[in-house]
Amino acid sequence: MMLRFGPVALVLIVALLATPVEAQLKKPLAQDLARHGDGTSLLPEVVALSLHVVRNGGLERRTFTADELAAMTEITVDGYVNGVVVLTTTPLTVTVGDQPMNTILDQGDGSHKLKYYGTMASQRFWDTYLPRGCAGSPEARIKGRYSCFSRVPWDTLSKNQTFEIGFGLKSAHQIWTVRQDVPLQVVLAPPQQVERPGPMFYYLGKDLGRFKQRSTDFNDRLEAIQAGIKGVEAIASSVMVEQVNILDCQGPSNAYTCPNKAELWINSEMFWKESLPELRIIAEHEAMHLLSDRLGFSDNVHIRDLFAELMSANTSSAERAAVKAAGYLSNSQTANPISAGNHLLLDFINESNFIRGMNGGHAQESVDEFCASFLHTLFYIDRLAQLLGQPIITQQHSLVTLSVAEQAQLLEAYRRILETMGQEIEKLDIPEPVKTLFQSGLAAARQAESTLETHRAGAAAPHRRQPS
Repeated sequence: MMLRFGPVALVLIVALLATPVEAQLKKPLAQDLARHGDGTSLLPEVVALSLHVVRNGGLERRTFTADELAAMTEITVDGYVNGVVVLTTTPLTVTVGDQPMNTILDQGDGSHKLKYYGTMASQRFWDTYLPRGCAGSPEARIKGRYSCFSRVPWDTLSKNQTFEIGFGLKSAHQIWTVRQDVPLQVVLAPPQQVERPGPMFYYLGKDLGRFKQRSTDFNDRLEAIQAGIKGVEAIASSVMVEQVNILDCQGPSNAYTCPNKAELWINSEMFWKESLPELRIIAEHEAMHLLSDRLGFSDNVHIRDLFAELMSANTSSAERAAVKAAGYLSNSQTANPISAGNHLLLDFINESNFIRGMNGGHAQESVDEFCASFLHTLFYIDRLAQLLGQPIITQQHSLVTLSVAEQAQLLEAYRRILETMGQEIEKLDIPEPVKTLFQSGLAAARQAESTLETHRAGAAAPHRRQPS
């Protein structure tokens, strides 16, 4: 089902986002900074403090040793901080703002895992964050490893111009203030007098000139994103996205949402280069993630069971259990986890197949992506029967044409997903439009099955010779 919206009245505002008023920070002397609480110095415990800084769309890293920190009243960076890594010789309590930093996990397989950043080979981790000239084995010397990264790549850890990094050990406490340049701008504020205003649009970057242009193309792009979001909100009968963040970065073009956050992030290159229909589809897909979260699909045990079965049909029970537990199957667990038939099913529900002419969709990646892409197919369920007879575009960019029997198998698997999700939403108090969405899906699946059965019967019927 496609929903079409007319032109949305937009109010274009280009202004700095006001930084929250904070208590004035008194700059301590370096010798005072090194001793707090009971007067114990914590500087000898600090091996390195590394800041990941985004500047002019690029990512840089700045590492400070204890001697360098002792000489500073505050840390000033040109750009904004995206992540912090701290190494200490003694386990400490380390915070960014008022949030504790995450312990960096040694995976036991020669790698370290940094939450929201990723997994690094251990040698690369030490080469990256351990200052040169440190003697001895780092595994033996470094007892505290901590990280804190933004949940979304290239986003800022704090929207404030200053934030604090704190260290604690028993009654000793130490704080360093970080001063950054956060170029967060309001580029669109929707009119508040309407019944359901659209999201606020923010831009994080220094190329504000492009956003100052009141071009038709710019407004059309904002409207395309709004239309995609509002289409999903109409089904959910509630606001899903309150804020859209456009990130100016040199990383890959992508869009993101996070569980329990009514926000959408989109790379500025994607914002400017994608077609208007593609932008709308991207916004729909990301809003579908939020709808899936509200329905509890990604954490649902029955849906995870089904996804694990689809992902690991030809693999060991241990690998299937790993998918159920984590929601995905890592490449290190198996080189070829998906059987041919199920691979095509997961390709089939990707946007590049189900919404022809569009890109994207990676249902094989995780249960989150699987649920979002499948829910998205229900928006366009009227094309289900027609799509079954078209070649499927695989993740390897090859085309596969299915026989009628193979189409029937794929449709059976599709209906099984539909029924499993449908059974779960029956247990929930959900808006009627969501129920209607699944009812339409079941009706379309039954119609497609009937059409396939007619084709089967026609193919099996004997050919009669026409009288001369």
